[in-house]
Amino acid sequence: MSRSIYLSRRWRDRVRPSQLRREPLCRAHKARGRVVQATEVDHIKRISEGGDPWDEANLQSLCHDCHST
Repeated sequence: MSRSIYLSRRWRDRVRPSQLRREPLCRAHKARGRVVQATEVDHIKRISEGGDPWDEANLQSLCHDCHST
C-alpha cells in the first residue's frame, strides 16, 4: 500500500514538492546547526504504523544521508 503512495500523482506533483518548498533544509542537520539542502520527504510516523501519508504535520524534509539512516 505505502509504495503506491510514492508513485501517485498526488505525492509526486503536489505533496512532495510542497513539503520541500515549505522546508527546503534537512531538518536533522538544522537541529544540529548545519545547513544542508533537503532532497527527500520522510513520514515522521511510518504509514505502516498508522501515520497519515497526506498529513503535512507527519512530513519532514531530510537530506539523502539522513533519510537513509
